[in-house]
Amino acid sequence: MALEQHFACTVVFLGGGSNIREILENADLSQYGYVKDIPESQYVSAPDGGYELYCIVPAYGATLAVNDWVCNEDNGFVGETGQVLYRSDEAEPILLFCNVSDIIPSTEVVITTWQGDVLDWNPCLSLQDGTVNILWNLWEGVWDLTSYDKAPFEGWWTALARSGDGQALNLNLNFEKSGCELYYNYGAGNEEPFTEFSGSWRILDGEDAEWDEPRQMLFTLYSRTDGAENISGTYRVTHRSESELEVTRMDGDPLVPGTASGRTLIFEPIG
Repeated sequence: MALEQHFACTVVFLGGGSNIREILENADLSQYGYVKDIPESQYVSAPDGGYELYCIVPAYGATLAVNDWVCNEDNGFVGETGQVLYRSDEAEPILLFCNVSDIIPSTEVVITTWQGDVLDWNPCLSLQDGTVNILWNLWEGVWDLTSYDKAPFEGWWTALARSGDGQALNLNLNFEKSGCELYYNYGAGNEEPFTEFSGSWRILDGEDAEWDEPRQMLFTLYSRTDGAENISGTYRVTHRSESELEVTRMDGDPLVPGTASGRTLIFEPIG
């Protein structure tokens, strides 16, 4: 599946602890049964140990190497490749135990796909929201399959609307991960989307409010389509029910071209 989606590997964050066995004993592996079948010969630990455990599965046909990642005063904390800790040409899954610090990663993963594309990645957690810190690339890179505690509105949502010149549009929003990725596209009717964006969303009015109450969010979306402008604006988002997400533009750029501030869009879930 990773290969078909043009990803170099998948990753699952399994939790934190003092060693691999402790984390596996406490982890919920109900969705990751294959983890139990990984032999100890494919357990990899950073030289200084760690606290975080990742399961990394290269795409079919890829080679994988894990290196020590040296980041200290001697190299100005820029980081550089150290000794080789593990290497496989068989696209085998590994369990990687690393990162004593939550600021400085301690390993480097290098994956070369059978097409010759190279992924160079330092596994760690985002300081923003605690999810796996993956590369911002939709077409290749790391596919995060970790099951997080999600906000109730996360996932794909769709709405119908008309642009400022009266064109009927089908809008699709995807809140991919809490506090992090936002994808958006629109097209005419049921046709393929002709304008696509990727970026992020951020809550502006605190994390503790109930989701059935209006939340102020900042959308920052970068165009992936030639000729389309980036979108940055403040929106009021309300999760009315499992089948209704209300999005009202407060300030900034509109989601629907040529429309005024204050317009409310009603989204329904996809799938």
